[in-house]
Amino acid sequence: MSDAPVRQLICGAPGSGKTTMLVARAIEMIVDRERAPRMLALSTEGRSVQRLRILLQDHVDGGVPTADVWRRAVSLLEQFPQAAGLAPNWKSTAIISALDRRYLMHRAWAEVGNGPQSLYARYGDAPGALDWLARVFDRFAEWSGTADPHHLAQSPQDDALAELWAAYRAYLRMSQQFGLVAFQEVRSRALDILRDEQTAARVRPDVLLLDDLDLFRSSDLLFARALVGPHTAVIATSSRVPATYDPDPAMRSLYTWCRELDMQPAGIELAAHDHFPEPVLYAHATPEAEAAAIAREAAAAIHGGLEASDCAIVLFDEELDAPLRRACARVGVRIAGGERRDADTLALAPLALMGMRLIAGNACTPAELLAFVRHPLLQFPAPDLRLFAVAVDGLAGPHI
Repeated sequence: MSDAPVRQLICGAPGSGKTTMLVARAIEMIVDRERAPRMLALSTEGRSVQRLRILLQDHVDGGVPTADVWRRAVSLLEQFPQAAGLAPNWKSTAIISALDRRYLMHRAWAEVGNGPQSLYARYGDAPGALDWLARVFDRFAEWSGTADPHHLAQSPQDDALAELWAAYRAYLRMSQQFGLVAFQEVRSRALDILRDEQTAARVRPDVLLLDDLDLFRSSDLLFARALVGPHTAVIATSSRVPATYDPDPAMRSLYTWCRELDMQPAGIELAAHDHFPEPVLYAHATPEAEAAAIAREAAAAIHGGLEASDCAIVLFDEELDAPLRRACARVGVRIAGGERRDADTLALAPLALMGMRLIAGNACTPAELLAFVRHPLLQFPAPDLRLFAVAVDGLAGPHI
């Protein structure tokens, strides 16, 4: 058995049930492990986060910490402020305003652009210049992956950006000197915290859930990558399958990100919510494994739109009772009631099992079909049974 962590990308169109499958996979992670794993769920914006949080609360005992990437980065700054060069009791309320940021940017630009032919000398006081500079700094922060000027290159590859790059490095140095952080640099500061492997090991989850991965920005992907350790399981969803030949640069970047983590894509079709799920047959070596599989299926069915009051679990083996109750409790499926049936009901087990196989479209041998129709509880007349046997014999040849 491989020790490699699960790395899966669930791809499907909007409304196809990707988030449903994400939650189902999270439940599997809980059931399949001896101890409850540390889990973290991230998405990109408020509505997606709220939906994901509610689904996880409904189906995972105690829920799963869920946030958008920016807020998770803020929480790291609050947890380890000194590692980010901030005051010991720093809180998110201390994030500097856009006006203060513009002042700091102007000061940094003036410091590096002191020559007569500099961009600052020509445009520094022009209307809208700082708005334009802010956009440039935003892009630098988006893909640089750090807010520490010592980790940035001394000069950019394009000489045309040299002055702006120097201004950005000066701006970060001033921010570091005064213990300031702007909204746009929160992710970069958090990434600097995660550069320390001991700190990263403390905050990395065992299972990382990423919803709407194709909507993650470059800085979001960098932050998510920093949360992935060698043993971290990663389950993500995407509306598009990333590819190296995609005309969208963001999707090409996502392809590289997924390839680095060896994420295995899995496509899904549009989820149908207007019918009951198909019967599922289980074949497991131990009662505990079988109970875990049944519990996962029950949780997924309820999460897929079924009311818990419309569901029932019928056991024909008393040995499964206790393991199944434990497995259901772990995935948040509450069992109400429970009653024993007599021997006549238990005699239905082979009949019910074969019926489920037929409904699910699974192959049966002619002998199994004949045994099924001859079951005394079906009470087929003898002439009908003979006709059926002849028909099956004609189709199956010498197998009967």
